[in-house]
Amino acid sequence: MDLSEALMKRGFTLIELLIVVAIIGILAAIAVPNFMNAQVRAKIARALADLRSIGSAIGMYRVDHNAVIPDPTQIGVVGGQSDALQVWKYLTTPVSYINGSAFYDPFVPNTNEYSGAAWEAVKVGTYHYRNIDQMRQSGATDIDANAGFVSRSPGPDRWYIVNPQRLAFWMAYEPSNGLVSIGDIVVADKGILGQNFAGNDFSVSF
Repeated sequence: MDLSEALMKRGFTLIELLIVVAIIGILAAIAVPNFMNAQVRAKIARALADLRSIGSAIGMYRVDHNAVIPDPTQIGVVGGQSDALQVWKYLTTPVSYINGSAFYDPFVPNTNEYSGAAWEAVKVGTYHYRNIDQMRQSGATDIDANAGFVSRSPGPDRWYIVNPQRLAFWMAYEPSNGLVSIGDIVVADKGILGQNFAGNDFSVSF
């Protein structure tokens, strides 16, 4: 048996196997965070696209009805009750302004659980919506701009930012603070002055 045949028949040593395992571990440590970040970025892009589509649909509804869709509290949908998709039915029935699949938030699990807070009257799994005009008329909000509605996602941190006493939205998601950082992804028809949001039509938090 010559030297080349001997080398071909020789197996890996323990040290060689450990080196291979270490290399695989290093590659995985590099690849997994990048993959997770890519997933978060994709969800952010989807949420923002959905919210813009919802904003456009509400705008078309307002052209037809001279008002934005009602606030959840105005149609009997309060935290803890079922079928909060009633909030969005105005955009799909009888006139379909938008596909119903756009209402489901990629950052929130689609379950039948609720937070229990009356202001957050949406089914878990869908985007949060409030009719600011109706809230302002009832004195239930500190939001003093001329916004007609707010639609939002909790964003990567999966928590809504809210002042429970006055239903004011306090912090917008800002990716420069970190990909997974505190703040909500928000779309409003005319912005919310003084609440860390821009004041342009269909303004967004970033």
